[in-house]
Amino acid sequence: MTACRILSLCLIGLLPFSFSNVHSQTPARFLAWSPSPIGSNDENVAPGLKLARQITEVEIVEFLVEGKEINIAEAFSAPDDFLRMMSFKVKNSSDRQMSRIQLTLIVPDEKRHSPQIIYCYGCNKEQGEKGIAPGEVVELTMPGGGLYDFVKTKLAEKGVTVVQRVEISHMYVHFPDGPVLFSGCIKTTDRRNACL
Repeated sequence: MTACRILSLCLIGLLPFSFSNVHSQTPARFLAWSPSPIGSNDENVAPGLKLARQITEVEIVEFLVEGKEINIAEAFSAPDDFLRMMSFKVKNSSDRQMSRIQLTLIVPDEKRHSPQIIYCYGCNKEQGEKGIAPGEVVELTMPGGGLYDFVKTKLAEKGVTVVQRVEISHMYVHFPDGPVLFSGCIKTTDRRNACL
């Protein structure tokens, strides 16, 4: 057997190890509620906002990354740009039409300086005009227009190049005739994901 053939067989034998080793180095990711959600601390809010301990008019049905369901505080595997691929299925549990629902995440290690990572339904004109009917389920996604690149740049300025954990900061729920509900705790369909 030639030296070249022996070397080829050795390299082929190492390929599965190399690929599995790279895959296992993907860091675990986590989504969590804030340990002290907005609305549970007697905060002062701007006029026009109605602070709630928990928003029950909207229910988070599913937390998704790349279309796959994840759970609060459970590790999940995802590529480095997973924030761009996150989405949230939510249900209008009220008896009123809503015009917009916005959920904001932060990177907890940079809490005071974290950029707001926004997911929304109703932020564009078409969705805003349509609104969200009582009982309707919609998907909150990251708006286009460079938001992801902005978030990535702001985090990189703080030395954060890999995000492993994100935290739910707050939700705004807009009704056409007011008020705007505001809280860091939102009702969930699955009790395992509850914030309270």
